[in-house]
Amino acid sequence: PNLRSLEISGDLFWKYQLVNVSSLIDANLSFDDTPFDSTDDYELFGNLLLELLERLRHVKELTIGNWCIQVLSILEVKELPSPFLQCKCLTLHKHIHENLPGIARLLKSSPNLETLVINMPFVYRASARKFDGENYWASEKRIFKCLLLHLKTVKFVGFRGVCGDFSLALVQFLLKNARVLEKMDFNSGRVGSSQYSQV
Repeated sequence: PNLRSLEISGDLFWKYQLVNVSSLIDANLSFDDTPFDSTDDYELFGNLLLELLERLRHVKELTIGNWCIQVLSILEVKELPSPFLQCKCLTLHKHIHENLPGIARLLKSSPNLETLVINMPFVYRASARKFDGENYWASEKRIFKCLLLHLKTVKFVGFRGVCGDFSLALVQFLLKNARVLEKMDFNSGRVGSSQYSQV
């Protein structure tokens, strides 16, 4: 009952049952990338992830790994519901050019978000699901509550100018729609590096 921080990583092959975690302040879901062999896999992993997010919806700082964002992208494309999150700081570890609907899903589900950190390791991966970053964000017409009322800080970590349309389109989308945005930082190094540029 006094647990403040939680990290769950590795393979999501088991159902995690979180009991009495109301004292948690921050949580990290960084599962290993697990291939999907069928539609049943999408549904299985999606349900497992949604159950975890439901139990962690109250945490103030949430870190989501690339694989979880991939699962959330599938849920978003299929227009399946997910719980609203109360986090004020959201950190995303993701590969470039992938899982754009998952980012949109998390923005929509985090109405109180104040700080968004996107860590973009440059790892070449062939993906079966790719989205045109420029067109995706340019065509996004929904109004996310966090962008209207709360999002003040955005940080891009691992920003090396190699992310092309995805990163630039997301930057433009946030600059256009985040009405109370105060600071946007670009760091070409790793998390914790001081190589920041500021807008």
